[in-house]
Amino acid sequence: MATFLRARSTFQVLGQSTPALITTYWDSAGGTGVALATEAQARVRAFFNSLAGTLASGSQWSPNLVVDEIEETTGALVNQYAASAPAAIVFSGSGDALPLFTQGLVRYGTASFIGGRRLQGRMFVPGFTETGSTGNPAAPSSVVASAMATAMPLLGTTIVTPMSQRVWHRPGGATPGLSAPVITRQFAPTWSILKSRRT
Repeated sequence: MATFLRARSTFQVLGQSTPALITTYWDSAGGTGVALATEAQARVRAFFNSLAGTLASGSQWSPNLVVDEIEETTGALVNQYAASAPAAIVFSGSGDALPLFTQGLVRYGTASFIGGRRLQGRMFVPGFTETGSTGNPAAPSSVVASAMATAMPLLGTTIVTPMSQRVWHRPGGATPGLSAPVITRQFAPTWSILKSRRT
């Protein structure tokens, strides 16, 4: 049975009523469930902490310390682990926050194929400010792009327990689910509009 870990957190922008859901997927092998769950949330924290100076002041990142283990082919929940709580982050980006549906986009690449197409993933990043937006049409500034270039590799950098971040293709119809390690991370040069998100 092949499994992976699903770690969730929320990002609340000061003054906006609805928090954004952040979901990342990780290896479930190479350590105890608790150690891997703690590592997963610690890496997400490292990513957001690296961006603290560019994300809106007063925002709050809140990890869900219950990390799920998922069977990749069916999507069935098979276990849960309690991660240790990471330290809080102080966000200090100046200027008004962009609307919640206007977010940065990280694209994940893998070496796996399913249905004749390369398996890819993405993560939306909320909380950027108007001072980090430039041009017409508006796009992330060079400061934001540089901050993202520094932050993205932290998702793949070991803090205590070695593990890889993964992308999951959900099962559907006759196609079973599949997860694969992330091998590339790229920041989109334009803002992305988030209309909905599956959980």
